[in-house]
Amino acid sequence: MSIRSAPLWAVAMLSGVAAAQPAVCRVTRADPGEAMLVFGTGFVAGQTEVLVWQPPNDEAEILAAARNLPTAPSPPRDVPAEAKPCAILQMDEQVIAAVNAGGQVLYVRTAAGVSPPFRLHVAELSWCERDQVEPGAEFRIFGKQLYSNVYQPKTYVVLVSAGGQVVRPQVAGDRHPGYILKVRLPDDLAPGAYRLFAHNNSGGVYGWSNPLDIEVVAPTPWPSRVFSVADLGAKGDGLTDDTAALQAALKQAADNGGGVVFVPPGTYIVSQSLVLPQRVWLKGAAQGATTLTVSPEHGFRGANPRAGERSGLLVLDTRCGVSDLTIIGRRPLYQMVWIRHEPYTEPGEDIFIRRCAFRNGWAFWEEGQWHSGELPVSIDGTVERLEVSDCSFISQGGLSGWGGVHKGRFTGNYFRADPPWSADMLSIRHLRECVVENNVIEFAHRGLCFQNWRNWGLFRRNLIAGNVVREVAARRDNASETLLLEGGSSAWRGQAASATETTLVGRDVSWEPDELAGKIALIVGGKGLGQYRTVAANTEDTLTLAEPWLVIPDDSTSVVVGEFFLENLLLDNSDLDSDAAVQYWGACLANVLEGHISRNAQGIWLWTLEDKDNFLTAYFNEIINCRCLDRGAIWFTADRTPGDAGLLPGAGLVVGNVVRISQISDFREKPGNQYWPYWLNPDYAPADYAAVALRASGPRPADGATPRSISYNLFEGNQLLRGPVGVRLTKGTYANVFRRNRVDLVGKPAADEGEANLFAEPLGQAP
Repeated sequence: MSIRSAPLWAVAMLSGVAAAQPAVCRVTRADPGEAMLVFGTGFVAGQTEVLVWQPPNDEAEILAAARNLPTAPSPPRDVPAEAKPCAILQMDEQVIAAVNAGGQVLYVRTAAGVSPPFRLHVAELSWCERDQVEPGAEFRIFGKQLYSNVYQPKTYVVLVSAGGQVVRPQVAGDRHPGYILKVRLPDDLAPGAYRLFAHNNSGGVYGWSNPLDIEVVAPTPWPSRVFSVADLGAKGDGLTDDTAALQAALKQAADNGGGVVFVPPGTYIVSQSLVLPQRVWLKGAAQGATTLTVSPEHGFRGANPRAGERSGLLVLDTRCGVSDLTIIGRRPLYQMVWIRHEPYTEPGEDIFIRRCAFRNGWAFWEEGQWHSGELPVSIDGTVERLEVSDCSFISQGGLSGWGGVHKGRFTGNYFRADPPWSADMLSIRHLRECVVENNVIEFAHRGLCFQNWRNWGLFRRNLIAGNVVREVAARRDNASETLLLEGGSSAWRGQAASATETTLVGRDVSWEPDELAGKIALIVGGKGLGQYRTVAANTEDTLTLAEPWLVIPDDSTSVVVGEFFLENLLLDNSDLDSDAAVQYWGACLANVLEGHISRNAQGIWLWTLEDKDNFLTAYFNEIINCRCLDRGAIWFTADRTPGDAGLLPGAGLVVGNVVRISQISDFREKPGNQYWPYWLNPDYAPADYAAVALRASGPRPADGATPRSISYNLFEGNQLLRGPVGVRLTKGTYANVFRRNRVDLVGKPAADEGEANLFAEPLGQAP
């Protein structure tokens, strides 16, 4: 009996290898016939099978299972007889590249046993547009795999009350039903706490999602009484100081418990900050009809003595809003609208800015560079539920914030830097469960700019969709990007000493109690590669996780704990005619970029870094159905400059990312986002420019080995059309899979200096 023909139990006996039972901790998304990356442990080359099973999918059984939620049945522990084998493309001890044979439950079988079942293509709920909703309200839910075409396309959503009552609301698709669903609650739904579950009509009774918690509340409208500033003596003639009349109207509304302060058409001079009271709506007649501004003759005094003139013309504290105004910025004004809650340590909430226009930016020259003058809208501190919609920003600056927003909406706004390329127009440090949708940005220094270094806050689970960025360009300073996710942090990186199902003990550490609580722990090497969990708490040397590990780490495990741009959905955006790129620069984890069009721009970059202060990674990001047309490319970069820190043993910087069904055409050399004469670089070689480039750089460990910085990434079903080189892989790339890609009219299809990279089933020109 040969080893090749022997059953798996016999292979183990013949080989004399005592293998561990396999386990799976993560699988990249794949429809039937597509390749997937299976992360886990206990995989043995030549002795491993990957099998998938398609459970029965009966509607009555699916809805019957909903009555028992949140308790849901588990798939069978033993491999069903109907399970189908998946073709294995390549594998090592912790990652398998295989082709999904069509199933929703995956098993890995070796001589040592069978892995616990792992559910595939199950709906994953991420967040809800609103945390409090009223009976009869319509809202959106966000996640992945909310829609499936395995069976008849259909999605089920149920609400389960605290008492176990199951309610089926109305469900409809949105701009992308795979990621977004609209839910409408019944008009007679009782207020209370509910858990929402979804099912994408695949996976049978095992296909129900994780829950989202929502609270159904009775309506609480603001007072609607109208107070007109004209009734209190406001002139609106552009000459008279109308501050007193405006403040009197705001006080009347406040004394009423809230209301609408109406500002008729005209131009109103303001000489002191207007602080909006709670539940007060400051409303003009329309953009261009009602204008607020300042005058050098009357001067300006801020409401906050600590901030002086920087306080802002309007100060929005909490539960207030403004609409249908034009605000013109002039000296000595510094901010047009200042969003800041007192006390600063607590968040403001329920603030809106709708249908407003911001004009006439000014700048000043100081210490050898230009500085922006007034900021149209500035967020200082944190806000729960901030809306900025249908506004126009033509100024030197737009919407910016060093603070953070939770459950915010930034939709339908127009931004244009004036003068051109002078400012970032939409730049907020911290967003969590927000919507940034259908905005247009032109002639900016940066387009959509989200920078979040160190401990500035969280940037998690946002929708960034349908935005258009045009004519973004670097001039003389640092950089320009059309859509930027930059930063993150690594509060700790090191080796595990041991672990249990819900803990991890660090080696040679001395943490302050709970200093890492709320951060993400990502395994970047050794056993358990690719798992990430939220840290619930920590002691001097032990992390406690919010959810259990599927593969328990050991002393071979390398870990990074920090902040990431996490699980954001970037859908159907465009960047056009720009000397800039879409950039994931830093710690980016499990984000989706789908339907993006980059035309005459620099394409899409994942750029990671290890130095003495940081270990910033790109793991499990997806680039799907994107187009880089007329110039751009897709680049993965891993830069290692560790200094005294040394390299984490076996740690990867760029791992598990997927590029699928995307087109890169007419790619050619253009300037980088840093403004410098790149053509003077001794290594400059435009003939080597590649449509897909995986570049690892930096010093090597003392033993001279090349670290596997860019590993286990998947490129499938893409077209590379017209350019010098199709794919370029440098040293430091390992086990990356290229399958069924089409290469046409390219000088050199592939240049591979890496290790164990696989090119399978090529179409067009073969590498």
